[in-house]
Amino acid sequence: PFEGFTAFNDNGFTVGNNGGTNRAPNDYVAWVWKAGDHDDNLPQINTNGTTDSIVSVNDAAGFSIVKFPVTNTSINVGHGLSAAPDMIIWKNLDSVDNWYVYHKDLSSPNTQWLNLNLDSTATTNATYNFSSVTSDTFTTHLFAGSGTNNVVAYCWYSVTGHSSIGSYTGSGYTGKTITT
Repeated sequence: PFEGFTAFNDNGFTVGNNGGTNRAPNDYVAWVWKAGDHDDNLPQINTNGTTDSIVSVNDAAGFSIVKFPVTNTSINVGHGLSAAPDMIIWKNLDSVDNWYVYHKDLSSPNTQWLNLNLDSTATTNATYNFSSVTSDTFTTHLFAGSGTNNVVAYCWYSVTGHSSIGSYTGSGYTGKTITT
């Protein structure tokens, strides 16, 4: 079986054995982000919106990590940034679910989202979506389960000289067009 992360090292981390099909080597993707401006910048409670969140923010870099509870209702959550996020990646921490993405450059960003688990175009849904993204909060209804689950959201906005959140259209595999 796959052992996952076995150690955090000074320059990265170690991944356990590759327990894939027939013990074939697997490819891995890992993201490591730090949102705090300083080493002593602890996550803070954010009371913007109708649902309290815990945020770790690096506004100078245009990035925040937001953790909050969700139920099967529309919620409004503070993200801690000083500008509306250009992109939000959302993941349910308590149940098997997809990685959902809001992006400002989708043709209808408040009713569309991308799914990192699929190789398809944007999903349009009038109920389950990011219905509002502002400089203080975002409103979404992406959880259709029962009970309360915890979610993490990674939020970015473009910062001149540091980052640019945009889009790309090009050809990928034969016969497919990739738009990000």
